[in-house]
Amino acid sequence: MKNIIIIVVDAFRIKNLSAFGYEKETDKYLKKIGKESLYFKKHFSNSNSTAPALTSIFTGKLSKKHGIIHQVPYTTDKEFDDFEDNKKFWLPSFLKEKGYDTIAIDWIGLWFKDGFDYYEEKEDKDSQLRRFMKIPKVKRFLLTLPNWAYKFGKKVIKTRASEQFSPTKETMDLAISKIKTAKKPFFLFVHCWDTHFPFPNTKFSPSGKKDSEEIIKKLENNNQKEYIVRVASSGNQVLGYYCIGQRALTEGVYDMYWIVVDPEKSGTGIGAELLRDAESFVSSKNGRLILAETSSRKDYDLTRRFYRKNNYSELAVIKDFYRESDSLVIFGKYLN
Repeated sequence: MKNIIIIVVDAFRIKNLSAFGYEKETDKYLKKIGKESLYFKKHFSNSNSTAPALTSIFTGKLSKKHGIIHQVPYTTDKEFDDFEDNKKFWLPSFLKEKGYDTIAIDWIGLWFKDGFDYYEEKEDKDSQLRRFMKIPKVKRFLLTLPNWAYKFGKKVIKTRASEQFSPTKETMDLAISKIKTAKKPFFLFVHCWDTHFPFPNTKFSPSGKKDSEEIIKKLENNNQKEYIVRVASSGNQVLGYYCIGQRALTEGVYDMYWIVVDPEKSGTGIGAELLRDAESFVSSKNGRLILAETSSRKDYDLTRRFYRKNNYSELAVIKDFYRESDSLVIFGKYLN
């Protein structure tokens, strides 16, 4: 039996590979392997999120079939249950039963650990905090945190990427060391993460005032109509914002992509003010209709109530759009 190696470089686009026309050589060794391999140039991911996509690789099923739809920590208890009920095939476990030595260099954990003889991100001794966070009950608790808490934590992780993610060189060095001691045949899964964040092996400096001004200037370009962002603020504090854009192939129809209010300012009328500003903006561009999409789930009751309160009508419902019992609800308002 032959050895099997799967290497995933998370969030790495082919547009940044010289093998596909990028001007800088970022893939010297990948191209060397490619000379003796096949390139799949027309391929589609099952999902734009890591957890559902990798679960598809290991099960051979689409997300709706294996049950994992959302990225952690948005994965629901129902998704976990559906996954366990539907998991008739799991590649690492299958290969382990066939006599393979199964090795993973990764840090997600959860169900991805199943079937691996070795599953670690790095050999370094874990800190007390990391050991605590690996306890199953703690992980499940973290998944129940509200979105704002998760986003805050994600910002902290991004600023401390060097402590959370191993550079690809260290990941590959560990993988090579495991290959040397592995029993044959072996299955090796390597998951490189640092393209998600500022590279851990490079000094990172946050964007300064000059960078922010350049970004704002681009957003204020009147020729750019796809995404218009407008912000409500008080002094230096951002109270909320919305993102709106004209829908392609229509005359005067705009999509409300996001409308967000600081949780501490919820119920103070800022959301309604943002909607009125959006309506005024769309009217100034001779727009005639604003559409807003949301979910039929119970935890979106406040969102649906918000649109109804501001005179948005429920124009359509697409049943089971996101998944069974989770429909797409489309609200709209025609402007005078």
